[in-house]
Amino acid sequence: MSLNKIVLVFLPIVYLNMQVMNADTLRGFCVSQTPTCTDDGTITPTSANPPNFGFQSSGTTQGEFELVLLAPNNEIVSPGAFSLKIDGSNVTKASATSTLVSTTAFTSGKLENYLGLSYTPSNPLNHYLPLTQSVDALATGYYVYTFNFGMEAGDPKNINTAPTFSLDGGILPLGSLLFGLEFNGDQVLGATTPSGAILETKNPAVPEPATAGLLGAALVGCYFIRKKVRVGR
Repeated sequence: MSLNKIVLVFLPIVYLNMQVMNADTLRGFCVSQTPTCTDDGTITPTSANPPNFGFQSSGTTQGEFELVLLAPNNEIVSPGAFSLKIDGSNVTKASATSTLVSTTAFTSGKLENYLGLSYTPSNPLNHYLPLTQSVDALATGYYVYTFNFGMEAGDPKNINTAPTFSLDGGILPLGSLLFGLEFNGDQVLGATTPSGAILETKNPAVPEPATAGLLGAALVGCYFIRKKVRVGR
């Protein structure tokens, strides 16, 4: 084989690898009305449900932004019927509704392969599932939903103009994960680092300590009122 033919064979492979290697990294963060959530080197947990959050890029290149939700499979009774609407800022679409990727849950391998994509940094299931199981022990995988918000409208590297999101009603299933992806056509411009994904650690069915205290006080008050009524008869 001639040198020219060898170059022609390997150039597309090298170019593809460069596209994957040069992808910007995205990291989740929380915004006002949500307590600060911090990348702890493993994940970015939030104790607010619903959270207000965003994704900041390591680069300034704007792309089409897609939000990815991994909902624990034990929390979703009917994956096709589950629906969530999310509002976005600093993106061209003001809101987006969840689209189910597959009725087959994500239970092995890597998220990028499950989505039919190729990018780095990688998002392997075995990094995330133990973290979800720490708050939702019965989860064995995730149903995956995407939200397309169109083009980014600000500088994605600037935390003040990076894409931010809030739930338009509804809550996140306990143990859910949120990822961000940036696209230019089929090319992935940016992907979320393993520790940059946002993990929902709060079960909204469990009342806050202050709420529980008020409920307890109300029950005690009712008890004494009822007792007083009985004594007065």
